[in-house]
Formats: sequence, C-alpha cells, structure tokens
Amino acid sequence: MSLNLSGKSFLVTGAGRGLGRSVSATLHSYGCKVYALSRSLEPLDSLVREHPGIIPIQGDIANIEDISEKLKDIEALDGLVNNAATSRIEPVCAIDCTRDLMASVMDVNVYGTINITQIVARKMIEAGKSGSIVNVSSTWSLQATPQCMVYTVSKAALDMVSKQFALELAPHKIRVNSINPTYIVPEDDKHLDEDRESPFASYFRSHTPGRRLCGTSEVVSPIMYLLSDLSTMVSGTSFLVTGAGRGLGRSVAATLHSHGCKVYALSRSPEPLESLVREHPGIIPIKGDIANIEDISEKLKDIEALDGLVNNAATLRTTPVCAIDCTRDFMASIMDVNVYGTINIMQIVARKMIEAGKSGSIVNVSSIWSLQATPQIMAYTISKAALDMVTKQFALELAPHNIRVNSINPTHIVPEVDQPFDKDRESRYASYFQSQTPGRRLCGTSEVVSPIMYLLSDLSTMVSGTVNVVDGAMLSSFSSASTFNDIFNT
Repeated sequence: MSLNLSGKSFLVTGAGRGLGRSVSATLHSYGCKVYALSRSLEPLDSLVREHPGIIPIQGDIANIEDISEKLKDIEALDGLVNNAATSRIEPVCAIDCTRDLMASVMDVNVYGTINITQIVARKMIEAGKSGSIVNVSSTWSLQATPQCMVYTVSKAALDMVSKQFALELAPHKIRVNSINPTYIVPEDDKHLDEDRESPFASYFRSHTPGRRLCGTSEVVSPIMYLLSDLSTMVSGTSFLVTGAGRGLGRSVAATLHSHGCKVYALSRSPEPLESLVREHPGIIPIKGDIANIEDISEKLKDIEALDGLVNNAATLRTTPVCAIDCTRDFMASIMDVNVYGTINIMQIVARKMIEAGKSGSIVNVSSIWSLQATPQIMAYTISKAALDMVTKQFALELAPHNIRVNSINPTHIVPEVDQPFDKDRESRYASYFQSQTPGRRLCGTSEVVSPIMYLLSDLSTMVSGTVNVVDGAMLSSFSSASTFNDIFNT
C-alpha cells in the first residue's frame, strides 16, 4: 500500500496518548516529519524515545496565547490532525449544565482547535501550499446522548468548523474533513470479555450491529487516507462492477484490474464492454440491464462468492420535469435501475458471500443530489436518497456477517462521455457545478475512484453505513436554486 506521504510534514495535536499517539507514530513510520503536540510532558517524552525524530511541542491548546507563541515559527506544513480534546463526560443533565462547564470543554474542543487551524492554514496559504486538515470529531456529534450535552455540543460545533474551513480554504487547495469515530479501544483490548469491560465499552459494543468495538488502527487508517493521495492495494480479490462500460464504472473496473483483482464488469451496452476487455484483457464481461431483474439474476446465478461489489449503474434522464408534473411511469423508470435493480444485485452478491462465510465490502455510487433538493429532477434526487437508505439498511443487516456497505456521493464528474446532454447543455451543466464549488473547479474521475478503492480496502474495516460526500465543499456552501434555473431554462 502506498499513501505517498513520505517527505511530508504534519502537526498532530493530542499526540501523547491514544489515537493521537498512534497517528504520530504511523506518520513517522511513513517517513513524514512529525510535530507532536501534547499538554502532558511525560507521554510526549516517551513518544520521542520510541520514535526518534518526532519533534515534541508541549502545550495546552486551550491556552491560545501560549500555543500561538510556540507555533509562530513552525514551517508551512502539508497537513494537520486536530486530535486534542477533552471529554468531561461526567453525567450532567442538559437542564443542569452551566456556562463554565460548557466553556471548559469548548475552549479545547472548538476554540483551541480553531486557533491551531488558523495558524497552520495561514502558513500554508502564504507558502502557496496545498494540503489536508483532519479534525477528530465523534459519532456523538451526530446524535444526542443523555447527560453528555457538553461533549456532544462541542463535537457538533467541530463538525461545522470543518465545513466552514473547508468552504473558505478550498480556493487554496486545502482540504478539511472530520473523522467521526465511535468508542475506541487499544488494539490489545479489542476483544475483552464482556465481564471485564467497563459499562461504557459494553454500551458501545451492544449498540454496534457487528457486536464489536473499534480498534485504534481502524481510525488511524481513515485519517491516513484523508491526509494522503490514496493509492491502495486490493490485490488478489474479486469484485463485480456495474455500469462498467463507461465513465466512473469503467475507471473503477480498470483500476481494480490494474491492482491485480479479478473483475467482473457488467454493462448493458456491448460495444464499450468489448473495448474495456480489449484494453484490459482478463476482465470478465457480463452484458445485461440491471432493471431486468430476471435476466440479471440468471446471469449472476453461478458467479463466485466475491470480495466486493461496486454498484455504479444508474440512469439520470435529466430532461427537466417539475415535481408537480412527474408521473408514476417516469419515476418508476428511474427507480427500476437506481434502486430496485441495485437491490437485486446486492441481494445476489450478499447471499453468496454469507453462504461462503466471506467478509467484504459493497459500495453504492449515489450522488450529492441525494442530500439536496434540486429543481426539475425530482425522479433522480428521490432515487439517490432512497439508495442512501438502501446502503444503511444493508449495512445494518449485513454487519453480523462482516460485510460493510457504504455510499459514495460525488458531485458532477468530468469527463462524462456518456452524459445525455447536447454539447451546449453539458457545458452549462458543468458551469453550474463549477460556479457552486468553492474551489471553482470540477471533479475528475480519479478523485472518485480513490475513495471507492479506500472503501473496498482493509483501510476501512470499521466504516459501514456511511454516506461519503466527494464535492469539494459544495454542500458546505449555499447553492442557489435561481442560478440552477437560470442555467437550465435559458
């Protein structure tokens, strides 16, 4: 596996213990220059003894003046991992939560993190340096938890910090993302007996469909991915890719094949499928329309138990149709492909994996339009919103079988050789997305292929049931319906 991180420089906060320590050690092992910041001197000293070359910085991020002084001469970095946090999760009901208690947590989890992000980002901008910032948030930013308001509110605020910086730093080619892990246990403690676990750990185990806890490396790997230009290896495994004749599906099939995978490529169009096989001998072609459930079921009945599936086949039919005029037949023509046909293939593949006792990964290619209503394409947006819930439902029910299911939700991808627009309309369509993306650029195919490779690989063993947006911070900003209408109705 090559993450292309060697020679790069990173600052990791909260680096003395736990996740931050593991992130620092992992980056150092990849040949990175690592600045490790911790408020506790003793674990920082032991980190440096174990990994000579790591540069220690002792300080409390809640002390903004002290941290600003200590970081004023730091170089322009390639990235930052904001891991430092305080939980203070002693049970306190929301009705009893004081301002002072809230402020003591916000000073670390939000204001201190913002200060460090500002310092690092300014230096990157001044140096004209692109890079990546990862904020370690929590699943608790996404769901209220009894008597933990202090912590949940701070992490929800941190998620919006990520979005705000992502929006404003995008023009400088600096990416900002949150990683939101569940309860993490050290690798050696991951399989503790139930009676030896704390009630806290037992709670998380009982509420996780796979009935297991999350190991540190299962969070470190996604962080490495977010910091890197991903080039992961899935050699020797077998995958089915639908919609493989053109565009994204073709690129996914070709990439998997180049990594030494056995690839079954399904497409309803024979010509592009044949050319794919000519370009990549060894890919196994399957011609069929996933909307034809009986035909597809027959063609896949003897397929082996796979290691994974990429459901890319979809239909767009972007002829503008207002919601008030959208007919059942028109809706059904979209749902037959984007939802029902996809479900059928997932059922076939998952049954064979379960029967063979095989773990693996399923990735459904959705869209940012599953997350935001868009004028005059209700049939498509509804189908993709439904697909996101299909992902979550299968993730829940397949977790006991160690089969992960995730959605990838890209923005408009170029080039789209099979986009059913005339040239002028396609130009206006691309122009809309470019104008609404803070970085003022479009998304290349490889920028969607890489996250799919990550989700198929062992880097993401604790990632399931998620919606993964690839949009250059577009959804973090306000999009304009009037702009969209102006483009499409002129």
